[in-house]
Amino acid sequence: WRNRPLETVYPFVFLYCMFFKVRVNGAVETRAIYNILGVDIAGKKDVLGLYSSENEGSNSGLEFSLI
Repeated sequence: WRNRPLETVYPFVFLYCMFFKVRVNGAVETRAIYNILGVDIAGKKDVLGLYSSENEGSNSGLEFSLI
């Protein structure tokens, strides 16, 4: 899904973050999972990106939105 062509226009783009417990090197850590969702003119929703980060921060969200 990451290599598929995208619509040329997404009037609405949503960026949100959820937290999950994940196992990393045998230890359980809380990770921020970012989801970028676009809605095209017809109202169809597309997942534009799904990224993980060690924590939630304004810099992380900005980097993802620029990808």
